[in-house]
Amino acid sequence: MVTVWKLKGKVTEDGKLDIVLPDNVPSGEVDIELQVHENLDTDETPFTQKELDELLTYKPFASGEEFIAHLKTLDLSEFAHI
Repeated sequence: MVTVWKLKGKVTEDGKLDIVLPDNVPSGEVDIELQVHENLDTDETPFTQKELDELLTYKPFASGEEFIAHLKTLDLSEFAHI
């Protein structure tokens, strides 16, 4: 029989997993699955605020021809399986 426990933990800077187990967890072998949550509050944010503002600004195409020309510049290979 398998009992599943959903617990919170923290990975430390030195690569250790800190977790507190409930008292009634039996001793023995376990399988561990990690769901790592990215911290976007660091200096490693992929975009600056200026870049985000620019990306989120609506810029309509002047014509259908301009839109078609833009589509031809895109690499749509990742969608080929759809």
